[in-house]
Amino acid sequence: YIASDLAMHPDKPLLAASVSCEDGMANIVVMEVGAGKERPVTEGDSIDNSPSWVPGEDGKLLFSSARIGRNQHGVQLGFGPSSVCELDLENRSIDTILDDPEIDFLQPKMNAQKQLFFIRRPYLHAGTTSVFDVVKDIVLFPIRLGVAVFHFLDMFSVLFSGRSLTSRPNSNLPGADRRQVYLWGRLINIDQELKRQARKDNVNLVPKNWQLVRRDPDGQETVLANHTLSFDLDGDLVY
Repeated sequence: YIASDLAMHPDKPLLAASVSCEDGMANIVVMEVGAGKERPVTEGDSIDNSPSWVPGEDGKLLFSSARIGRNQHGVQLGFGPSSVCELDLENRSIDTILDDPEIDFLQPKMNAQKQLFFIRRPYLHAGTTSVFDVVKDIVLFPIRLGVAVFHFLDMFSVLFSGRSLTSRPNSNLPGADRRQVYLWGRLINIDQELKRQARKDNVNLVPKNWQLVRRDPDGQETVLANHTLSFDLDGDLVY
């Protein structure tokens, strides 16, 4: 398995992390430092990540959770909206703090004043297609087919001759497609964003509606920043 999103308890030798499995699930585990064995504290067919300890509350964790959608054969089709949950290790209970079918709530963290910080973005429904998308797919089909054939031939050229059919620098270097990147499970087309924002001084690959939000104990919410990918609370707010 792969462990990520490590979170150290501020007062105890406890480490929380999100552990990914081969079937696509990710659950929260807690490990006592030095003991060498992790203890699963969440389960289910979901993506649980971004654990963070609640200040002043022994044994309480915040984390983000999204259900996995599968077909009858168990193949992963997509994810539900991400909600914010609070886990009480002592009482072995989980409460949902924030949940909305149209919104993803990511990376929850709380400060000593019980203010909850998180990234909020619109939830992208899988499988929704507009009439414009259908027309665009029909018009672009010959171009996409030509591009696919070219890349197929280019692959054979690199495989047998070591040379690419293109003259781009470093075009023969292996690796991921640098024109696309995954940000918190969302595919961002870098080329498309650069072209769309060509006339701007500052290019933002993170969409504007990815907002850093502070929620006060009385429920009042304040948007602190847009275009936000990640943040942390370390005395001050860093994003």
